[in-house]
Amino acid sequence: GSSWEAISPDLTRQDPTKLEASGGPLTKDTSGAEHYGTVYAFAESPHERGVLWAGSDDGLVHVSRDDGGSWQKVTPPDLPEWSLITTIEISPHASGTVYLAATRYKLDDYRAYLYKTEDHGATWRALAGGFPAGEISRVIREDPVRRGLLYVGTETGIVVSWDDGATWHRLPGNLPVAPVYDLAVKDGDLVAATHGRSFWILDDVTPLRQATPAATTGAAHLFPPRPTVRPWQNWSVDLFRGPGKSHKNYMMALGTGLTFYEDRTPEGERVRTFLDAGENPPTGAIVYYLVRGTSPGSASLTFLDAKGAVIRRYTTRPEEPAPAESGPRAAPVAANDERYITAKPGLNRFVWDLRYPPAEKVPGDVTTEKAITGPLAPPGAYQVRLAVGDQAWTHSFEVKKDPRVAASQADLDAQFTLWSRVNATLSTTHAGINRLRRIRRQVTEWAQKIRESTAPDREPRAAQSTEAEGGGRPAEAGGVAPRLRAVAQAADALTAKLTDIETELIQTGARNSMDALRLPARLNLRLASLVSVLSSADAAPPRQASEVHAHLAARVEQELGRLETLIASEVAAFNTLVREASLPAILTD
Repeated sequence: GSSWEAISPDLTRQDPTKLEASGGPLTKDTSGAEHYGTVYAFAESPHERGVLWAGSDDGLVHVSRDDGGSWQKVTPPDLPEWSLITTIEISPHASGTVYLAATRYKLDDYRAYLYKTEDHGATWRALAGGFPAGEISRVIREDPVRRGLLYVGTETGIVVSWDDGATWHRLPGNLPVAPVYDLAVKDGDLVAATHGRSFWILDDVTPLRQATPAATTGAAHLFPPRPTVRPWQNWSVDLFRGPGKSHKNYMMALGTGLTFYEDRTPEGERVRTFLDAGENPPTGAIVYYLVRGTSPGSASLTFLDAKGAVIRRYTTRPEEPAPAESGPRAAPVAANDERYITAKPGLNRFVWDLRYPPAEKVPGDVTTEKAITGPLAPPGAYQVRLAVGDQAWTHSFEVKKDPRVAASQADLDAQFTLWSRVNATLSTTHAGINRLRRIRRQVTEWAQKIRESTAPDREPRAAQSTEAEGGGRPAEAGGVAPRLRAVAQAADALTAKLTDIETELIQTGARNSMDALRLPARLNLRLASLVSVLSSADAAPPRQASEVHAHLAARVEQELGRLETLIASEVAAFNTLVREASLPAILTD
């Protein structure tokens, strides 16, 4: 760019009167917007070497087919004079096809001027028929995948055409009302540059590309998902976060600190609002589907691997019971581990995070809550199935490796295999802990009730009933109170043994995540830490990770074996005592 060579004559109207200073008589205009004589739009053909197009701000269009050696004026004959040629869009599908957008808003003309040529400008066809009234045309782009799918940026938003300009429709969504100066389709996303309202990105234009009359017929329609890039594993993201929507959360990514709020929708999707950064695209496979009618009934999305094995299944949210009192109520919010799909009439979207099912959770355990997330699906072929009522639609899609990742497919498969094993062992551990606590809770509840009923100022219920029948006070003679005290003593002994197993499986003294730094790690936290190691990078797992898992799995099996033995012997004996005292036995499942 240090030196330049002229490749054209003046490609404007060459009217010097339009270059004079305006305003006055005392103060002149200095904005520059009042001056004409500028090449405002320029494009080089990606199909033919040396084919150049130029459009001026005073309404002329020229083309050169010899790399600027000569220029031919090819202005559409019905384009009004002094139109501002805002965009020249060379079709990505054909060499001689060009779209043109122009505007005359500076002359109080708020109509859209859109044209198309298929013969390098020899003839033009107007495309603005049916365009929204009162909308100017600032930019036009053709979709690089679907021929004839056009996007036009206006003064208030975006207008789209599926039939090469024959009909036009406003593009709905949450794009604010703002002038759209430029548009670009990049990697299947539509990027809009607005005047004063930042960049906006429509993630995944798959539904626009696949919209056909067939898609709007029938009970529903599932759009084939586009290929999805497997998210890059990065341990430094989301290290510092606060709870709830009313607290700020902090993200550390590549050395940059970001602040955001996080909330959950009624369907369980996490929504982040950044205070000092833009919004990231969805992480995972984006699935779009159309639902017709006002009451589709039950619906589900099922994700499967290439062999058809089910990975995850998501359903619509169950109907909430009617409120006891009339009046408004807040929308329900999904629990931490719940995700639901929507099935409202029209277009619906669901983002699968590419995760396999999570490990079972131990309620209240703050040390492993982030590690129970299921393994990340490795690159490969997958399927998604939409079911609405008794009908189903299935499409395949691909999960691609992040191009920045150097690991091979075999490395990522090995990572997934070990990650799945650790996840399964952690889930088994937590299932054992939850079962143990259910049993112990019943045992301690019986012990507490027995002590309350045999307190000095109270008589056992069995004794009271006997005395009421005229038998005096046979509690001691009949052995009711001794039997109850025997149950309480057995409960204490059994509780101690259950707790001994529990303390090997989980750190019971942890009250917050920082307690993991000051209290000894038990088996479940050590497994959770191994999950952190495996998920910290996209790479083959180190050999010692497999060895550590084998060691921890053996320890878990040993402790759960102790639990099974305890259930088969002492819990069974405790149930015998309970039955002899005419009390219901405890459940061990």
